[in-house]
Amino acid sequence: MKNSVYFFAAYILAFIIAIGFIYFKRRHRRKTRFFTVMKVLFAPRVWLSPSSLLDFKYTLAGILLFPSLFIYTTLSGTWLSARVDAELREHFGALPAAPHAHWLFVSIMALTLYVAYEFAYWLNHYISHKFRFLWEFHKLHHAATTLTPFTLWRVHVMDTIIFSNMVAALVGLAQGVIAYILGQEIAGVALAGANILVYVFLGLYGHLQHSQIWIPFTGSLGHVFFSPAHHQIHHSNNPIHFDKNLGNSLAIFDWAFGTLHMPSHEPERLVYGTDDDAHLRHFVASNLRPFYFSWKHIQSLLPVQGSRLIRQEPDGSR
Repeated sequence: MKNSVYFFAAYILAFIIAIGFIYFKRRHRRKTRFFTVMKVLFAPRVWLSPSSLLDFKYTLAGILLFPSLFIYTTLSGTWLSARVDAELREHFGALPAAPHAHWLFVSIMALTLYVAYEFAYWLNHYISHKFRFLWEFHKLHHAATTLTPFTLWRVHVMDTIIFSNMVAALVGLAQGVIAYILGQEIAGVALAGANILVYVFLGLYGHLQHSQIWIPFTGSLGHVFFSPAHHQIHHSNNPIHFDKNLGNSLAIFDWAFGTLHMPSHEPERLVYGTDDDAHLRHFVASNLRPFYFSWKHIQSLLPVQGSRLIRQEPDGSR
């Protein structure tokens, strides 16, 4: 329930920020009326499109499924953290008890876990794009032809399960190392701090990443933090944008691994969606058919056809 209240409040805040940004952008051009801003934000061609209507169905399903996956990720990450801590103690012995940690030190540990989460997000996103049998599940998210904050929930359950395990593995590993060095109590506080950073990102502008509002971060800022424009480019059906901007809130891993595409100050004309995705336009089919297509790609693991496992870029198959 608390998460539901939080996400509702985050959506409201996102709309408030979007309204303020539109006023800010248009203030030098012409007088902007509130009705005009609402017309831009709630354009029927966007919100009543078949793509958005499917997003609403996935939002309802996601809200029902999210608590279970959140609990699973938390418990499995905590279990792994305890195992890593225990294994390190067994092989290297216990370290001296850490002194009472200063708030700045705990904050650094929280930031470390947050960066681990961001790397898990980037890595999971990277393999979801590069491996064809995973792309068939992730493709559902890219099949959206209009972007609203509810497009965030348009994800296949297998895509979510793989992501949850990736986060649990990498964050749990980092938390276990911290627990071994500093103690479980400090590691737990650091994890709570990392979660707060995730919620702050979502509360400030995370929901605007899936929107029609072009808010770019450029220059040095755009090499460190993701803006809504970064992610809108990620959804583009232009081959030059394929497999770019794979991060969540940080751009540092895209920058480091060469998958960063910087947005321009002025809005780019982007077209969203994928090709060959008729099976992804209806709720039931979009949940079931990806298993069939994924299995077809898994069969390509046979030695003769193994090279087909990797998606060829660009092949116009988006």
